Amino acid sequence: MKLYTIGHGNLELEPFLGILRENEVRWVADVRSAPYSRMFPWFNKTVLADALEEAGGRYLFIGDKLGGKPPPGKGENEWVQGKLNPALVSNLSQTRRWKEGIARLASIVIAMEEEGETGCLLCSEKDPNNCHRSLIAFQIEGALPELSVLHLGHDSSVREAKFQGALFGVSDERSDYH
Repeated sequence: MKLYTIGHGNLELEPFLGILRENEVRWVADVRSAPYSRMFPWFNKTVLADALEEAGGRYLFIGDKLGGKPPPGKGENEWVQGKLNPALVSNLSQTRRWKEGIARLASIVIAMEEEGETGCLLCSEKDPNNCHRSLIAFQIEGALPELSVLHLGHDSSVREAKFQGALFGVSDERSDYH
C-alpha cells in the first residue's frame, strides 16, 4: 500500500496532472489550511477539484484537520506563509483535531486501497522537508505500518519519505503513533 505527497509550488496545472497520471494517482487529499492560491489559481479548491474530476480523479479536502496553519487564538501569529515552524506544527500534531485528521486519513487510505486506488497528499510547499506534510507522512505510516509514503518531485522523481523527528521535537520511533 502506498501514498504519495506533492507540493504544487509553481507548477502549471497540466504538468501537475501529468505527474499524478505517471504515478497512477486517483485521488488527492488537500492538507492546506486554506485551499486557495492567488498566484496559481488553478490550485484553488473548486478549480482543482473540477480538473481532477475531468481527469478521472477525486479531490478531498482534509486541511480542516491536518492543515499546518493553527486556528485563531492557537498560535496563528507564529505562522508565516512558506516558512515551516517545526515547534508550531509539533504542537498542532498533539491536538485532538490533528489526531482526528490522521485517523480520517487512515480510513480514506484504507477505503481507497480497497477500491484499488492510490492517493496523494497535496500542499503548496514544493520541498517536503519544509512542509508539515512530512510529519503527516510519518504519522500516517505509524498508523498504517503496511503503508509506504513517497514524495513526488516536480521533475517526476519519486523518493521515499524520510523523517527527521528532531526537527519537530518528536521521536523517530513510529511506535509513538500506533
